[in-house]
Amino acid sequence: MLYVTGDTHGELDRFQSFKPKRPLFSKRKDVLIVCGDFGFLWDGGEAERKKLRWLSKRPYAVLFVEGTHDNLDLIRRFDPEPFCGGRARKVAENVWCLCRGEIFEIDGVRVFAMGGGETRDPDGREEGVGWWKEELPSPEELLRARDNLRRAGDTVDVIVTHESPARVGLLGGAAAEEPNALDLFLDEVSRKVQYKRWYFGALHLDKPVTSKLTAVFRQIHPVSFPLDET
Repeated sequence: MLYVTGDTHGELDRFQSFKPKRPLFSKRKDVLIVCGDFGFLWDGGEAERKKLRWLSKRPYAVLFVEGTHDNLDLIRRFDPEPFCGGRARKVAENVWCLCRGEIFEIDGVRVFAMGGGETRDPDGREEGVGWWKEELPSPEELLRARDNLRRAGDTVDVIVTHESPARVGLLGGAAAEEPNALDLFLDEVSRKVQYKRWYFGALHLDKPVTSKLTAVFRQIHPVSFPLDET
């Protein structure tokens, strides 16, 4: 079964308490997707590597999209490779970073993944240490995402992102800001793409926004919907 949660920021507590339910004798592996700010690739130290080794031994797969508190230099050391019909970076056994704009077939569910975001206070952070210019998807990544969606008939089951469409950005009480290229792209996706569920983590809230769009944080949400839902 497929599950989704919000930012984990390098803390193991959510994984330690996660006990997915799989039918007896099933050979299929459960999957947990983190919607950005995974945080287990940040300083590259031994304590961090120990946590990744622990995650690699879980009886379920851990997938994540990039947020604004992930060390992109460390993540990009792992080359993209084929994974569940898309491309992903294998950062540890059982742990994968889903490449931006890819569509994956996971447990019978078509998942569109778009990591990335924008650090809103870069002046207080050191580039390459606390924030990265590459946090926002490049024009090439956005083009690839559009091409992948077009080839899929602009139809998927689930969308996982770190950021939300710009139109729901005020849910967390943030001041209105000029939308960036990712904001505009996600708004475009919300209008053009047919989907059943969309999960995002940036607001640090567990709250449904609409019947299809959900802000996720500390809770672990099982992904389910009627197979004939439109």
